[in-house]
Amino acid sequence: MENNEVKVHELKVQPLYFDLVLAGTKDIEIRTYDERRQAMNVGDYIKFISIEDEPRVAYLQILSLDLYPTFRDLADNYDKKRLGMEGKTSFQVAETLSVFYPPEVQAKYGVVAIGIKVVPEKEITGTTRSIGVHPATKPLKKD
Repeated sequence: MENNEVKVHELKVQPLYFDLVLAGTKDIEIRTYDERRQAMNVGDYIKFISIEDEPRVAYLQILSLDLYPTFRDLADNYDKKRLGMEGKTSFQVAETLSVFYPPEVQAKYGVVAIGIKVVPEKEITGTTRSIGVHPATKPLKKD
């Protein structure tokens, strides 16, 4: 029997990028294609959490999952505004993301462009499975 259950994944994001997603400017979320992202499917949902003293939450639906070997390759294929990095070159996008995901991590997993749209929380009512839930629904400690 095939499992068609929709999943809700959890991703944390910096407030700047959270705001760009809510504004509709950023519609591509960029991550490594590690085990957590490999569990994602088109049609699943994301609980999107801003990393700040009082985290905000938005819900997104996954519209597409496009794989690339590196962030530079990914950035070469998108308008930087859609990535939340308007005005940056592909090299600068890759350098920015390499702070979070070093080249060896990119080489191990590849990277993914997650096409997203904001949806009302009530749209995902009835989904029964949540994955990627981490204790960090609290903000990360600031140094």
